[in-house]
Amino acid sequence: MLDYRIENETLTISIPGDISSTNASEVQASIIQIVETKNVWQNKWNHLKIDLTRAEIIDSLGINVLINVQRKVKNRPCDIEIVIASSTILQLLSYTRIDQQMKITMLDASDERSQYSS
Repeated sequence: MLDYRIENETLTISIPGDISSTNASEVQASIIQIVETKNVWQNKWNHLKIDLTRAEIIDSLGINVLINVQRKVKNRPCDIEIVIASSTILQLLSYTRIDQQMKITMLDASDERSQYSS
């Protein structure tokens, strides 16, 4: 099960590592289970933050997870932010144009957040 919290109208879901073919279906199912939990869905959050700071690799199935989660919450007025710490993942999200659909926040070396796209 993934860790999550709701504070200041933001639902943050923390992914403990990479999202690849070996775990993509489980990660997606866990995220959707969290979002669909009655007390989470009915809570007043309008921002979904997916914390991928512990991930070093996301493959094509990992990209599908992000897209499917976006589709799942499309009926809810919320924006999605992906928080990362890997420049490799940043390049992948840019190459696949995920950065045009979701806000990407890159953590820099000093652990401060720097906005990449909005």
